[in-house]
Amino acid sequence: MKLTIILTLKDRAPFTYRWMRYMNDMRCPCRILIADGGEDSAIEQHLRNHENYRHLDYEYIRYPYDATIEDYYMKCENVISRVESEYLLRADNDDFYLLDRIPEILAFLDMHKNYVGARGELVNLTLFDRAGLSSHVTLGTRYLAVADEVPSIENTCPYERVEALCKGMSTYDYYANWYCIFRSASFEEVWKSLITLPIKEMIVNEVLTHVLMVMKGKIKIMPTPFYVRQTGTSISAATLVVGNEFLERCIVNNALSEFGVAVDQFVEVQTRDERDRLLRAIAAWLEVFVSNIYWGRVRVRTGVMFRLRQKIRRAPLLGSCMAHIYYRMAHLFSPLRQRRLVRLKSIEPYILS
Repeated sequence: MKLTIILTLKDRAPFTYRWMRYMNDMRCPCRILIADGGEDSAIEQHLRNHENYRHLDYEYIRYPYDATIEDYYMKCENVISRVESEYLLRADNDDFYLLDRIPEILAFLDMHKNYVGARGELVNLTLFDRAGLSSHVTLGTRYLAVADEVPSIENTCPYERVEALCKGMSTYDYYANWYCIFRSASFEEVWKSLITLPIKEMIVNEVLTHVLMVMKGKIKIMPTPFYVRQTGTSISAATLVVGNEFLERCIVNNALSEFGVAVDQFVEVQTRDERDRLLRAIAAWLEVFVSNIYWGRVRVRTGVMFRLRQKIRRAPLLGSCMAHIYYRMAHLFSPLRQRRLVRLKSIEPYILS
């Protein structure tokens, strides 16, 4: 198989059991490298017994506990270096991939060498338990799944690709490009470069990875669901809350300077104008990112409308009806970003009680 899937772990064992059972039942044809930086010994023993997942070709690798961001970086760098296939795909244990899309994506990349990565549509999955809550739910009674139709990044000029990426990072949720199927050699080269920098903020590392990858080539986003991301389960998102700690950490750790350092060291700019063009694009992304954290997580959650939306979503019938109405109306006011409700039949047995 041309593709290796890298699953990085840090505990959250219930999600790991769910993810592995799904991939085993689907008979995933790709080799899987499991990089475990957690401290759960039970899941380690379970995964080391390959009889539990007879239909998977996987290797379990135990790493030191991810106590610091440096530990996480070294784990990722090591497991990426173990990939021997032409393509790689990164995975989290709380998310899913629709595996039947993989052959089409690989065929596209085989035919288009100027594309560094490709994926399908992002599907945002919200899973509700019996009480209507959706935080850290592994098995629920109902769900909402919303597919995001967004444009590919196909500009011929690499600087225009970076500008399109940064301008659309929030509008089109290009963070999901992290879960493209990438050319392994290109991704490994970018990662090996970035870990030489003393970056203390994971978001900064991720954005620089996005930027350097689109400098290398185009990104294709096919108009069919592929990556299913569950909301309310992220570890890193919990740090981007009241007080705007992301910006505070960047200032304390001098993380903002790493953007300029990375451009100077890893991008072959010819003129000062080209360098400034890249940094202005990154600054435009950063401005929207920080404001979204503040307005979306500090101000909005204290308001009456936020609490009303939460109550509507928790009501089974009312929440589903309102979601259909909302996305129909959203297309009228925001025609650039098309979103639609979808059903995830292949995943339902693993998320619904």
